[in-house]
Amino acid sequence: MEEKANGGGRRLTIGEMAEANGVSTRLLRHYQDKGLIKPAYVNAATGHRYYDLLQSDRIDMIRELQSIDFSLDEIAEVCEMRSLDDLRRRIEEHTVAIEKEQRRLELAHDIATSMATYIDFYENAEILDQIVFERRPPCTIVTFDIPEELAPQRDPKNNRTEWERVMRYVKAEMAARGLPLELFRNISCAVPLGHILSGDFRASYVFVRLNSEAEEYVEHATTVPGGIYLTYLGREMYRDTGEGYGTYMLPRFLDYAKAKGVVPCGDYYEEILCRWPLVLGEDRKLFRRSLQVRAA
Repeated sequence: MEEKANGGGRRLTIGEMAEANGVSTRLLRHYQDKGLIKPAYVNAATGHRYYDLLQSDRIDMIRELQSIDFSLDEIAEVCEMRSLDDLRRRIEEHTVAIEKEQRRLELAHDIATSMATYIDFYENAEILDQIVFERRPPCTIVTFDIPEELAPQRDPKNNRTEWERVMRYVKAEMAARGLPLELFRNISCAVPLGHILSGDFRASYVFVRLNSEAEEYVEHATTVPGGIYLTYLGREMYRDTGEGYGTYMLPRFLDYAKAKGVVPCGDYYEEILCRWPLVLGEDRKLFRRSLQVRAA
């Protein structure tokens, strides 16, 4: 009779074994096909499979290894090796992979929450399209000098295409430096303070803001100091003439600063906070243009 198992306990049908372990009968059959567990007894006449409840430990370990992304084939190799050293090595490899995925998910979470926030800003912000004072914390950036051959020539007819070439160049540079391309959404351009003071309002470098989760990817980053900034939030990238808003806004920042009794003390930043080309078209984005200032 197939009713008695080791230790005198009753053998369990495949359905009972599956229910006792919170799995399906199909999964138990799959485990058997992979050589991970086999019935304690098979009735030769009926083909019915019976399990010993003590075999639950094997199912527990299989499920535990699956929870840290072991494949069934890899678990079968563990069973074949029967080596704690081999198991330790594999677990350590999976730990590294899990940590990498955890960082990716943290970055993805940051992107999702910021996109939702900026949609609200885009639709409802009361300070859109006006210059205001703003206190901002320091942030970490990675900079990319704009090659001379790619530098936009301030030609309204070609401005968009020229800047798009710069963006593609930076994206390739990010990949070469090992930066996660998810951060490309944080791409921005800047005009150095020295250029501003000399009346040259052309952007000379591009930068990518780093989230705290991404700072480990970069050995040489730059810190943008915190402090008081003149800030302008806007939805448009280009004016009707084709002129970029950055070139248009910088003189207005300087006029506003003079009227308020402050002077520039840092670079000018034009940041793309969010873009929605699939919804609103290529030119409708949320921009933050800012210039650090201090009392005159």
